[in-house]
Amino acid sequence: MDNFTTTFQLLTGAGFRVVAVDLLGFGYSDRPLWADLTPQGHARTIVALMDYLGIDKASLIGHSLGGAIALHLAYRYPLRVERLVLVSSAIPGQLIPKLLRPIWWPPVLEVIVSFCLHFPPIREMLWRGGVYDPATLTPALREAMRRPSLVRGTTKAVVATGLALLREAPLCLEKVHHPTLVLWGGDDRWLDLRSARKIVAFLPNARLRVIPQARHMLLEERPEEAHAEIIAFLKEEVRGL
Repeated sequence: MDNFTTTFQLLTGAGFRVVAVDLLGFGYSDRPLWADLTPQGHARTIVALMDYLGIDKASLIGHSLGGAIALHLAYRYPLRVERLVLVSSAIPGQLIPKLLRPIWWPPVLEVIVSFCLHFPPIREMLWRGGVYDPATLTPALREAMRRPSLVRGTTKAVVATGLALLREAPLCLEKVHHPTLVLWGGDDRWLDLRSARKIVAFLPNARLRVIPQARHMLLEERPEEAHAEIIAFLKEEVRGL
């Protein structure tokens, strides 16, 4: 949720009702061992939350893995989705490179994840890879990204999520017809523009907007430009798409 604080504030200020979700295993949500941490499992959880809140239909904003979850929801529950905003989004079934799959043995993966979360030099290297300008990584943002990793069970939840992604089958994205904004950092090193163009090629009603001098964390790095694109897209009349 902390990573979406600016998004929450700007969209609320623009007149939207905004519901920000800490998915199971992420943020400050629980890390139950029984939880279904597959993308389709997260999609079911979000639909259940929408039912609980009395939301029949909503526009979804998903960043990185959240984008893949948003696509699963739109594919499996199309009547519950108005529009999609995919920010530096993973592609369902294509997030884990085949060359890396031999290391995805749970005990080995748990050690790697633990180092990434809790060993400062590695954590710093990963964070810096996500931004174009290191000044983006303010003390407040660093702390917001670090704190959820201290929640008990985080390492096992990340491992379970990774294993779910390893086993995930691709979706037939050509069946997702919702108006979609694909928003990308022009210098993203984690998911480069080839991924953005793949998504746009798959989705029949998608458009691509690239924010220059931004990487994977573009919502934090270029908040004005990124959220102006999102707000304009969400406010468009359907006939203008």
